[in-house]
Amino acid sequence: IANKTLNNIPLELRMESVDGAIRIIGERNYVNVKKEDQGAGVFFVTMPRNAVLKRKTELQIGLYTNGERLDIISTNFLGPVADLP
Repeated sequence: IANKTLNNIPLELRMESVDGAIRIIGERNYVNVKKEDQGAGVFFVTMPRNAVLKRKTELQIGLYTNGERLDIISTNFLGPVADLP
């Protein structure tokens, strides 16, 4: 994530399209994007097993700072397929 502003940005990640949770790895529960710099982080996405119906599930993740949504990014969740009845 590139920050072209003169302020540091505490960037929060939130699930937008499906049930699940995002857990950022590290000391904080957000990604600190320094002013005029780039930020990076590592995170885990967890979803209920019954929500994973295909090997590759498309997700939308919202990028927020101070409660305001800056953008939505799309990515894929790769996981085991739940057994269907």
